[in-house]
Amino acid sequence: MHDLCSHPEIEFRAAELVKNGPIVNVNVGIEGRKGSNSLVDVLEIHRDKVEWRLKVDHQSLLNLVPYENPLNEPQPLRIFFFEDFGFLSQHAPDQYPYTEVNSTGHWMRQLFGVSPLFLTAATRTYGEIRGNGCFVRRDAHSREVALDGFYHFSSGKGRSTSIWFSHSLLKNGSSTYIVHKFPEDARGILLRCYQQCKPELLRRPLAIDACLAECILLHWERAWDGHAAELKQYESEYKSTMTPSETAHAIESLHYLSRALYGLQGHLADFQDAIQHFFGIHQSLLRCAGTDMDEGIDSVKESFNFLQSKAHFVARWTGIHRERVGVQINLFFNLANQFDSRTNLEIAKLTSKISVSTQRDSSAMITIAVVTMFFLPGTFISAFFSMVFFDTKPDTRGHPVLVVGPQLWIYVLATVMLTILVLCIWGSWQYHRVRHQAKSLDVETLAGVALNRNDNKTQLVAVKEKPE
Repeated sequence: MHDLCSHPEIEFRAAELVKNGPIVNVNVGIEGRKGSNSLVDVLEIHRDKVEWRLKVDHQSLLNLVPYENPLNEPQPLRIFFFEDFGFLSQHAPDQYPYTEVNSTGHWMRQLFGVSPLFLTAATRTYGEIRGNGCFVRRDAHSREVALDGFYHFSSGKGRSTSIWFSHSLLKNGSSTYIVHKFPEDARGILLRCYQQCKPELLRRPLAIDACLAECILLHWERAWDGHAAELKQYESEYKSTMTPSETAHAIESLHYLSRALYGLQGHLADFQDAIQHFFGIHQSLLRCAGTDMDEGIDSVKESFNFLQSKAHFVARWTGIHRERVGVQINLFFNLANQFDSRTNLEIAKLTSKISVSTQRDSSAMITIAVVTMFFLPGTFISAFFSMVFFDTKPDTRGHPVLVVGPQLWIYVLATVMLTILVLCIWGSWQYHRVRHQAKSLDVETLAGVALNRNDNKTQLVAVKEKPE
């Protein structure tokens, strides 16, 4: 295993990771569960023709590209499309997949020199940190024979594309790509391109990388278009006529939009790093191959220059739109605070009016109570002694004597019953009166009245200001 690492200072840990079997988060498809075989689509681009093979198993891969590959013959550009790396998780924890001869992993490593760094990075879950690499491969005589490396693109919705490449520096050599979860639209572009263009145009170094980068950037550009359209909709709305619930929903939606723009900005930064990685590969190819390199590599560099400029444009406007989203959020917050302030002001005005009315009622009741208390003792005494139940008669000495009639109990009983009846009627009236006042003085009701009043005033102002 140690001999399989060309750069053990950075590959040894990844090789140990693959060996000990912690890569269990890969999605193993139905086709990928058949022993050590893995079905893969292969695209071969020769100088004069293009061949497309679907669902190639492990034995067919050995026949297609055997271990003993004659390097003195012209080699086609090959692209191996893997949808999953299920063969990496089909071994025992103590078994290294590269040591089993009858395995796709051993074939990839022995024939193409695929780095364990690429395999561990490609099988990581979405959102984890990955890196891009580029290494010069040398033979036993320390001659530079190939330029190997890998890079990654995230295309959203939990999907990440990983690409390993090997550009031969020999005279009859070509390029080899092993891609993991290649986007369907990018594959369709490649198929239409080889059907309508010359095959040698796709054989140019880094042409496949530029095609993939263009599709990935187009995906993020469309995502940016959707976010920009959503932001424009919020900016064009007449916010003064929005209800508090609509304002709260708009603030929540703008927060989600801001989060999406933050994520888009991060993906665009990763894309720009990948473009810079391609420029580095271009310089390494020119340095290693020298005059033997195809002249068409310069045209691919021009494509990368365009993609870099376009990515910079989208990233810059993504940042601008993120700031505009922040402005809209602050605007909606200010409008909500204004609604609350107007509501509190209306409630304060109504409370002041209620206080004045209550004070007037209290003054009137105090006056009535004082007048009643002033006349009540005299009225009670005069009414009490004017009843027929009391009489005065002279006694034997001629002195007046108070005589109480035997029917006094009628007065006492009638008075008690009438008093109870009056108190019950007064209590019932007071109960209904308090409930009516509680409804009319409810804070939420007053707030709704105030908001409706403000909305009506705003609509009237909007109608008056609307041009004829």
